[in-house]
Amino acid sequence: MSTSIITVTADQTLEEVEHHFEYVSGLPVVDDDLGCIGIISKSDRAKARPSLGQKSTVGEVMSSPPITLPPNKTVKDAAALMLKMKIHRIPIVDERNQVIGEEMTPYSSIRIQKQRFFLDQKCCVHITVTLPWILQG
Repeated sequence: MSTSIITVTADQTLEEVEHHFEYVSGLPVVDDDLGCIGIISKSDRAKARPSLGQKSTVGEVMSSPPITLPPNKTVKDAAALMLKMKIHRIPIVDERNQVIGEEMTPYSSIRIQKQRFFLDQKCCVHITVTLPWILQG
């Protein structure tokens, strides 16, 4: 689990959150109670109205509702869900829907290819997932 989870809010402008996308391809969007209400990705940013561009808000372009997982799910569960839903990130949330763990992404853990036993690790553990390798068995 990450000690510092980067999130953004729906009322922030794309300009305000742009710097985060230098290092990540997507971020969880949270409400005032820190509940996960959506995901904003690099491809979502392309949905911004041309007349507003970077002045568009995160809420106008985010994908919502988000697909999330609780911390008791395994990396294999996350990989299967990403393939099924054709998504690239899944925030790990608690019973209050607050983001508590790093998002699982297809690029989060190369160790899985080398150490197959990590498939049953819980999602809050930061491991990298390469999807085709995981579901082969």
